[in-house]
Amino acid sequence: MPHQRTYENDRIRVHWDSARCIHTGICLRALPDVFDTGRRPWVEIDAAAADAVADAVERCPTGALRYERLDGAEGEQPERPTKVIPITDGPLRTSL
Repeated sequence: MPHQRTYENDRIRVHWDSARCIHTGICLRALPDVFDTGRRPWVEIDAAAADAVADAVERCPTGALRYERLDGAEGEQPERPTKVIPITDGPLRTSL
């Protein structure tokens, strides 16, 4: 069963949708202090600056991670239209 979670502080709100997550680990490598699947909750939003968290979230290839800025900074600007890249015998992947 898919799960959706929201993690936030006074600067940024991060949404995670398990149905879209293909577990590439890009977020884990980008900010291991923030994203750690061995911890509960697995997102520690206060472990890095909002700009760094936003940068890591924008690297998510599926949109499983999204963010909203609560501090007045510019929010996420997804590419329009979304481009999908099929991989032989693999998942569909959106372009970055």
